[in-house]
Amino acid sequence: MGNNANKNPHEKMALYIPVNIRTRLEFFDGFGFTELIPTLIIAAVSGIIAFIVHFIAGGMITPMLIVLVTIAAAVMCLAKGANNISVVDQIRHIIRFSREQQVYKYRYSDEWGNRQ
Repeated sequence: MGNNANKNPHEKMALYIPVNIRTRLEFFDGFGFTELIPTLIIAAVSGIIAFIVHFIAGGMITPMLIVLVTIAAAVMCLAKGANNISVVDQIRHIIRFSREQQVYKYRYSDEWGNRQ
């Protein structure tokens, strides 16, 4: 009873999760199933675009580069960094913040209402 007698039963203990423990399944750091689905959609769209480019212009180098570059860009933009935020998330935050900002027109006047 020694130490436990002094503790409040309603006191909440904070849960400590070590840094190196992941809370979700990831293929590599910051890239899991939630990032894989948009990457597969982007890969399918770029494959269709690459097929159209191959049908119109011929050749294989340009369509392959289109697919590889778009998949690499999607992975880089969707993978979350050390702060658990990706490039796409940052762009969403910037757009949301810019919409929420307000402009207040202010004219300085002294305490009697005279403008300077």
